[in-house]
Amino acid sequence: MLLKILTIITNTLVLSIAGCVIFKYFKIKIKLKKITYKMTAEELLQNSESTIEHVEEIKRERLSAIVAGGGSKQYLGKDLQLSDIDTMEPEQIKTLYCRYEARLGASMTKTLGSSFINLYVLCVSKYFKVVNPPKLIQDLE
Repeated sequence: MLLKILTIITNTLVLSIAGCVIFKYFKIKIKLKKITYKMTAEELLQNSESTIEHVEEIKRERLSAIVAGGGSKQYLGKDLQLSDIDTMEPEQIKTLYCRYEARLGASMTKTLGSSFINLYVLCVSKYFKVVNPPKLIQDLE
């Protein structure tokens, strides 16, 4: 008799908890549907225009930082002033930024290449006797 009562109570509790969890799940799902909505075409166009303007502003700021840091000759190929960056058209900024990215990429590739060569020589010298590691590095470059 006691066992039947405990079984009924346990089953009731399990079903109540499962029901509560399912109810909460659907309640949260309904709230999320209300929060998320589909954007109209006009909203998408406004967002894309503001994103493009934001990207152009970021590029202009990065170029200004390069010029202010004195790296314009190294990364941009010519000496520029901050006022030059401020007065440039978006197309000019885009061209100059592409030049910056190309030179930065070349610099990073060269650095990574020399790091891999140094690592290779280090590994080889652990297993084989390398007489002159700097000479080997120079030959591999």
